[in-house]
Amino acid sequence: MLLKPSVYNALIFLFAQSALAAKDEDHNVDPRSAEFWGQIMAIIVLVVLSGIVAGLTLGLMSLDTTNLSILEIAGTPKQQYYASRIIPIRKNGHILLTTLLLTNTVLNETLPILFDGIFSKGFISVIASTALLVLFAEILPQAIFSKHGLAIGAMFAVPVRVLIVIWSIVAWPIAKFLDYLLGTHAGFTYGVAEFGALIRLHNKSHYEDGTLKNETVNMLQNVLDMQEQYIGQIVTPVSTMLMLHEDTTLTITAVLQYIKNGYSHIFVYSTEDKEQLNMIPDDQKILGVLDLKTLLGLDQKELNVSIGSMNLNPCLTASSRTPTIQVMSNLLQAENEKIVLVYYTEQDIEIVKQEQDEKLRAMASIRATEIKKHAKSIKCAIRRLFRNACPVCHNLSITESPTTGDVFKSQKIEEGTVVDNTSSAPATIVTTALESGLLGIVTSTDILKQLSFPRQNLNLEHQDSGQLNASKIVQ
Repeated sequence: MLLKPSVYNALIFLFAQSALAAKDEDHNVDPRSAEFWGQIMAIIVLVVLSGIVAGLTLGLMSLDTTNLSILEIAGTPKQQYYASRIIPIRKNGHILLTTLLLTNTVLNETLPILFDGIFSKGFISVIASTALLVLFAEILPQAIFSKHGLAIGAMFAVPVRVLIVIWSIVAWPIAKFLDYLLGTHAGFTYGVAEFGALIRLHNKSHYEDGTLKNETVNMLQNVLDMQEQYIGQIVTPVSTMLMLHEDTTLTITAVLQYIKNGYSHIFVYSTEDKEQLNMIPDDQKILGVLDLKTLLGLDQKELNVSIGSMNLNPCLTASSRTPTIQVMSNLLQAENEKIVLVYYTEQDIEIVKQEQDEKLRAMASIRATEIKKHAKSIKCAIRRLFRNACPVCHNLSITESPTTGDVFKSQKIEEGTVVDNTSSAPATIVTTALESGLLGIVTSTDILKQLSFPRQNLNLEHQDSGQLNASKIVQ
């Protein structure tokens, strides 16, 4: 049985009246009462506290412990004071993060409860609390703390310590779990490449906010490269050295001719075979060095003695695998030695063989990956369908490994390219003949040239290297 429309209207009106009456009964708050203003004050306090905690979360966690340590050592007096107050609470990053997030969560969840006493239950209190939190407890505080995090973080260092103590029972297990899962919160340490890029970013000639001159940046980057560079890479070959036996006598004409030929020093050696005066014997022993320019001040009578009996300058010795920075340090500490004799030792040979062996294995692994990748391609399937065999797969499969010479060349494997490689050397054998002995010399002038060597601008734009391109075999 259907009711008349007037009846439906009456029922709706009664329902609305009852709902409004219930609403008035539930939330009959007098704006002039102390309870109302107490809730307002509590809301304001919660919003302010939530903003401070949210700002501290961003400000303190964005401060790296490495940068804080730098500021504590070399910053201004204020920065040193601020850093010294923040470092103790920032060292354990996970317990600090857990404490601040737990505090912020409690504050944010308490706010809608207070709004229920002012507004109606439901979405109005949620919207009001969310709007206040987003504006006054998230956006503004984090914008301020991100710019002045050091000063504000130091100001609230003691309250944060109190919060850590309060939440320690809950925060400590969570922090330990995060340490186990993600590792401890250690400061960022720069590698040689990253440190070089950081120095480049402070170049006055390229960046307006730079603080270093171009010459300073250039020299600092060269010093960093010397840590990774071996002295054998900048050595002057032994074939260009002027080596004379200790029994050799000189004349003014000979000295002038040596200088005209581009020589600057005479390396005096001793050996059992006195006939080998103009070549480098295997059993040679370098006694010292003579500066040709100093010999020009001597008369012929003073030159009519064997060069072995003259006042020889001593030399330093180094292995070819010695870092250049270490050789430079030795030269700076030496009193009279200005030349370093670089030798190729048995240990150097073993290291070179191991490095070449690793390169060969890496290239063989890349080649195997390329074979599998090509075998799954559509072109390979079509070739096998119509030719019964794929020439690319065939040529790649019969090439077990690249030769030693290929380690130092770039090779690209393309679709349909026939690779000509008849070497049968296994991937663990190096056929390069290496012999120990004198490799050459390095002078203090060579080191200074390395320090002042001009560098090209670094490309600091981010490039996504992605996965290794197996179709290119490079050194």
